Amino acid sequence: MIKKALIALPALVMSTAVMAQPYVSLGYGYNALSHDNSVAFSDGTSLTPDSSDSIWSGSVGYRFDNDFGLELGYRQFNADASRSKVVSVVQNTQTEDEWSADLKAKQFVVMPVYFHDVNDKLRLKGGLGLTYTKYKTTGSVSRETENEVTDTESSVSHPSISVSNGYKTENSVGLALNVGTEYEVYNGLYLGANAGFTFDDVANNTQLLGTVAYYF
Repeated sequence: MIKKALIALPALVMSTAVMAQPYVSLGYGYNALSHDNSVAFSDGTSLTPDSSDSIWSGSVGYRFDNDFGLELGYRQFNADASRSKVVSVVQNTQTEDEWSADLKAKQFVVMPVYFHDVNDKLRLKGGLGLTYTKYKTTGSVSRETENEVTDTESSVSHPSISVSNGYKTENSVGLALNVGTEYEVYNGLYLGANAGFTFDDVANNTQLLGTVAYYF
């Protein structure tokens, strides 16, 4: 029996080695952001950059065996809000004031991953990990003029209104949850989709992405 076990051992090692593989993945999709950051202006206007926007992501990972892996990822997403007010229209030239607020996020993710092969082409994939996110909230207000005949435009900083509060940079640690699926369309090349959720003390966001991954 010992002799049979020794004979089977190399085959087991080779099987494990075949399944262990590095991979890279790119994703792009929709992001819905929820937070309380707002930008206040000296004239009393306040804007919260909470509009939904696109998100893109990239990750490198390593699948240790049939079931488990580890990913290091990067995600980038933005949110914005704006308001405008017409000041005057003189001789086909319109002047208006425009307020804007932006939130930009750069997120780093470390995530253990679980794989489940449905068949030789289709797999399910999920993970729970940690995030480190750098948030930057900014605002601006400008006075813009547009000639409707010549279609020329100009923009300058507003002469009397400025940002009074809300311009800040924050760093936060949180949690990330991902669930998705991948389908092999060519040898090692997978197309997929996943839903992601991240939570920290600055913002919560929900992500729906299409992905492309290559397993070496």
